[in-house]
Amino acid sequence: MSKLVLFLGKPDKSVFSDIIRKLCHLCTVFCSLCLLQVQADRRICEQLTRVCERNEPRIGIEDDVTKYLNVECRRRDVRWKNITRCQLERAACELSLVECGELSCANIVKVLRR
Repeated sequence: MSKLVLFLGKPDKSVFSDIIRKLCHLCTVFCSLCLLQVQADRRICEQLTRVCERNEPRIGIEDDVTKYLNVECRRRDVRWKNITRCQLERAACELSLVECGELSCANIVKVLRR
């Protein structure tokens, strides 16, 4: 380290503060881009949910998957309220695109409470 200081000279505090300021700016930009992506993913999920709900009269509110999920989740939690096909689609979309979470009863409830 001492050889490096001799070679480069004594570090200037203003150089360090400039580097830290630039790193903070870069982190702010990166975080902003991440938040924009999350908002875009949520919009995609909202759009899919609206399309599903528009087609509910034709496709029905439940299918084999929702029936099975409702039975299994109620077995684990007696307070479980049945969810519809479109609610499951919304939860699955948000858990995969926004949160990268697993499709579990607890996570579905968490998403649907928002």
